[in-house]
Amino acid sequence: MSREKYLAAPLSALILTGCVNLAPDYERTAAPVPMELPVSEPASAGVSTLAWQDIVQSEDLRTLIALSLEQNRDLRTVAATVEVARANLLTARSGFWPSFTASGSAQMGDTFQDDATYSSAFRDSSSAQIGVSAWELDFFGRVRNSNDAAMQTYLASVEGERATKISLVASVAEAWLQLAADQELLRLAEQTAGSQKESLDLTQALFDAGTASEIDLRRASASVASARAQAAEFRAIVRRDLNTLRYLVGTDLPAAIEARVQLSPSAVKLDLPVGQSSDVLLRRPDVIQAERNLLAANANIGAARA
Repeated sequence: MSREKYLAAPLSALILTGCVNLAPDYERTAAPVPMELPVSEPASAGVSTLAWQDIVQSEDLRTLIALSLEQNRDLRTVAATVEVARANLLTARSGFWPSFTASGSAQMGDTFQDDATYSSAFRDSSSAQIGVSAWELDFFGRVRNSNDAAMQTYLASVEGERATKISLVASVAEAWLQLAADQELLRLAEQTAGSQKESLDLTQALFDAGTASEIDLRRASASVASARAQAAEFRAIVRRDLNTLRYLVGTDLPAAIEARVQLSPSAVKLDLPVGQSSDVLLRRPDVIQAERNLLAANANIGAARA
C-alpha cells in the first residue's frame, strides 16, 4: 500500500471531525399563548409594531422623552454593556485567525583602530523573523461555538437595550400623565379650600349677627382647615411627580414644563389597534433577549464539549 493511502485515512477523519458541532440542537418550544388575543372586535389581520412617536401626541412630552433617551443614567449603563458585548464579539472572532510574531534587527558597520597595529571592522547586517505563534485548528468547533455564543450575547444585549428604552419611554409618559392628574386634583383642592373659606366668612357674619351658633362656626372652620390640608398634600404630591420626572430624564426639566402639563387634549393616542395576532408578543425585546441568551448557552455547551 502506498504512502498516500496510509495518510488518506487520518486526513479523512480529521476533515470529517471538522464538520462536527458538539452544541445541542436548539428547538424553539411552542409558545403557551392563543393564536389571537381575546377581544370583542378584532382588527385587521397582520402584525404591526408601533413606535412611541406614533403614540405620543404632545410635543412637550415628545421633547421630554427624547431628552430622557439621551440623558438617563440607567440607559447609559445598558449602552455601555452593549459596547462590552461588541468588544467581546470582536475578540471571539480573532480565534479564527492565527497569531503572528515578528522581530527584526539591524547593525551598521564601521572600522575601529585601537593603535597602529590592531584594527577591527564590522560590516552592515540586518535580519528579520516572522512566524505563527499560535493557531488552533477548529476540528471540534470550539472556536466556532465560542464565536456563536459571543454573537448571541451581543444580540441579546442589543435587545436588552431596546427593552430598557421602551420601559423608559413608558415610565416618562406615565409620570407625565400622573403629574397632569395630580395637578388637576390640586386645582380642585384649592377651589374647594376657597369655597370653604367663603362659607366660613358667611358663617362668621351670621354668627356675628346672632343667627348662627358657635357649633356652625366651628364646623365651617374645621372644613376650611381640612380643605387646606388636602391642598397642601397635593402640592407635595406634585413636587414628588416633578422629582420623578427629573430622575427619569436624568437632567433638569425644560423651563415652565409644569405649566404645560395637561390631561386634555390627551397627550397620548387613545384609539390604538387591538385584536392582532398573538405573534406580536414574539416581537417583545425581552422575549427575544431570552431566546438569544438560550442560544448563547447552547453554543457555550458546544465549546465546553469541544
